[in-house]
This record gives sequence, structure tokens and C-alpha cells, in this order.
Amino acid sequence: MWYFREQLVVYETLISKVVLVFVSMTAQWGSVKKYKSHQLARKLLRVICKELSSSNLYDIRSILGDPTFTAVLQENVDFVKIVFEECPEVILLEFKGLSIISHAISKGLEKICTFVFKRNEMNLLPTMPPDGKGNTLLHQAAKLSPSPKLSQFLGPALQMQRERQRFKEVEKLTPMFRKLRNKDKKTPEDLFKETHKDLKKEARDWLKDIAQSCSVVATLIVTIMFTAAFTVPGGENDDTGLPRKLGSKYFTIYIISDALSLLFSCTSAMIFLGIHTSLFREDDFLFKLPLALMFGLLTLFLSIATMMMAFGIALFIMLREHFMWISIPMLTLGSIPVSIYAILHVRIFIHVFRSTFRSYVN
Repeated sequence: MWYFREQLVVYETLISKVVLVFVSMTAQWGSVKKYKSHQLARKLLRVICKELSSSNLYDIRSILGDPTFTAVLQENVDFVKIVFEECPEVILLEFKGLSIISHAISKGLEKICTFVFKRNEMNLLPTMPPDGKGNTLLHQAAKLSPSPKLSQFLGPALQMQRERQRFKEVEKLTPMFRKLRNKDKKTPEDLFKETHKDLKKEARDWLKDIAQSCSVVATLIVTIMFTAAFTVPGGENDDTGLPRKLGSKYFTIYIISDALSLLFSCTSAMIFLGIHTSLFREDDFLFKLPLALMFGLLTLFLSIATMMMAFGIALFIMLREHFMWISIPMLTLGSIPVSIYAILHVRIFIHVFRSTFRSYVN
């Protein structure tokens, strides 16, 4: 009997080690679907978590603790979802003085935050104690994210926006932490301003450079289209001073295109001037500056498009009687500058639009 008990202990230890190795490997697999055993691994992980849910917190931590922490850092949402559904106590486990959710928030792990913030366990956030330096969960959200993933899309401007969105989202969940100070006597807002000082400067300089360059282009278009309004194609009547082609429908299209181009370019210049003279406060990066950048780029695009339309119509009016074949290729070539502008700026426009109107936890 003693022999069989000893063998049972050996087998239990061996099984525990196998389970630990399996869970650790699953945490590092991520959401990769190419593994044929991925679905099987998820089912097996769920079975293990269900068995552990009835165990004490020490057993849960010893088996699921480190793998869950690894999965959070790698933004393995599949793993975290299964663990949190079967063993919600894991959300309270601490690693290096911080809970799992505190690590996710302080490091700006959007996928994990998106999943966790929608769970009922978020009601426990206000009860989470501060760390050794007195930093609450809102202080953790005020720290600069070490991940530079966002900067590869739009540089520091979009990253600053997402950092502020993360802070505001956690602030909604923990409003009681707004005025609390850490051991350095700093509120979460003070800590945010301090840690994001350099990023804010980079975002401000980037936006100013964009605004200055685009405002120069918009001003040039204003000058050109204002002059074009009084230099009508086909010339003027010597007796009346009116345009000779005044009754032509093509001339009407020309005047409308010219007026629209002038309107859009003036609007774009004013928008970019507003960006250049902005105070660049932290909250301005949430909506004001991104929306100004989007509408500035959009109106500049429309001004270029209508300018090229007016140019093409003017050529058509002057050449259609004798050189009709020339005007058609010129109209086609006139679309090239518009296409180039769209190709170069559509990615920026889309990323700013999605980041501005998409919630941090969606």
C-alpha cells in the first residue's frame, strides 16, 4: 500500500508539471490559427481551468499565474478569455507588485483592456490597492505606454491621442482616484502631464509641420483661383466687358469649379492656421486637433480636385473648336495630381478617423 501511495504522489507531481508546461506553451501560442491543434488546446485549457476553479488561490496562482501574465504581455486574448471565464480570481493576482489588469493598463495593451473592461469584474477596480509607490490604477493609466506600435501609423500625434483615450477610459471606471496623490504628491493628471511631456512636444511639432506645409499649398491655390476667376477662358467682349462664353454650360461649370476651389482652399488654410495657433492642451488631442487635421486634409483635397476640374474645363472651352483631341488627354492628365494626393494622405485620414471615432475599448 505504501508503495502505491508513493507512486501516486510521483504521478500527481508528473501530471502537475505536464499541465504547467502545457499551459505555459498555450499562453505563448497567441491567437495563431495555423496550428491544427489550436482548437483542441483551447478545449483542454478550459478543462484545466474548470478543475482549478474549485482549488485554492495558491494552486491557481502556481499553475495559471505566470502563463496568464505571459499571455497578457503578448496580448493573447484567447488564453486570457478562457482563464478569466473559468477562474475570474486570476484578475486579482499580483505580479511584481501589480495586478494583471494594472500591467495591461500601464503598458497600453489595448486588446487585453478591450476584453477586460467589458467584464463584470471591472466593478472591482476601485477596490484594488495602490502599489508600493502609492500609484492607483488611474496613476498606472497615466504612465507612458512603452509600446511604440501606434507611432508607425501616424507618428506621435495619434499615439498621444490613444494615450489620452486610455487615461479617460480608466478615469470613467475609477472617478474616485482623480484627486488621490501618490507618495510623490502627484495626482494622476499631474503624472500624465509629466510622463507625456516629451510625447506631447513631438506631437505638437509634427502637427505644426503638417499645418505649415498644407497651409502654404492652400494659400497658393487661393491665389491661383482668385486670379483665374477674372481671367476667363475665351476672353471678354470688348463692348460689354462680359465673358464671351458666358452663355455656355461649360463656362458655368468652370465658374462653379473655380468658386468651390477658392472656398475649399480658404477653409483649409484657416483650419491649418487654427492648428498652428492651438494651445495643444492634453484634451485637445482627443477630438479637436484630430478633427481639425481630418477636415483640413479633406478640404485641401477638394480644393485641388476642383482646381484641376476648372483647369480641364478651361482647356476644353478654348480648344474644343479646333483641337478637341488635345483637351481630352489633358483632362485625363489633370487627375494625376489629385490621385497622388489621395494616395499619399488617405492612410493618414483613415487612421485618424478610426482612432478618433473608435472607443479605446472597442
